[in-house]
Amino acid sequence: IPGADLRGIHYLRTAADVESIRAAAVPGHRVVIVGGGYIGLETAASLCSLGMQVTVLEATDRVLERVTAPEVSAFFTRIHRDAGVDIRTQALVEAFTGNGNVREVVLADGASLPADVVIVGIGVVPNTELASAAGLSVDNGIAIDDRARTSDPDIVAAGDCTSPVMARYGSRIRLESVPSAGEQAKIAAATI
Repeated sequence: IPGADLRGIHYLRTAADVESIRAAAVPGHRVVIVGGGYIGLETAASLCSLGMQVTVLEATDRVLERVTAPEVSAFFTRIHRDAGVDIRTQALVEAFTGNGNVREVVLADGASLPADVVIVGIGVVPNTELASAAGLSVDNGIAIDDRARTSDPDIVAAGDCTSPVMARYGSRIRLESVPSAGEQAKIAAATI
């Protein structure tokens, strides 16, 4: 989106990203977190505890929508709001603006939020190069069955890089979540 190359916009993928965010975590500064999943909410809690003014933007109707029941989403929304986090759902980011450094997040509804720091916690791309090189089927992640087997039945896979078929949706979906990865690991171990 426009402005994505401005300084002050961070991603949370590597240890170096954590250090960059830590350096930008100045009490009183305004941080906007794009994404109300586990990464976004955990980051919001940490930065709020450091005295930053935190806003979380979630594009769907509720935080953690893809991975939890509505009651769990409501619980996490409540505890974050009680801690001082501003959570906004159905919030679509249209642009980042600023003069070299990010200063504002513009939403599709026309609202704009001042920001000293932006953290983008969405859009994870799975590392599937090894699976592809091994000739395994890749479909928005390493394709696995309900027993964590890949297209080669002698190879199992688990974690954020996999795309199991979700019966509820009738399609392959990657879930970047610790509980999902943990359950897949148990299944993979049992399969082995």
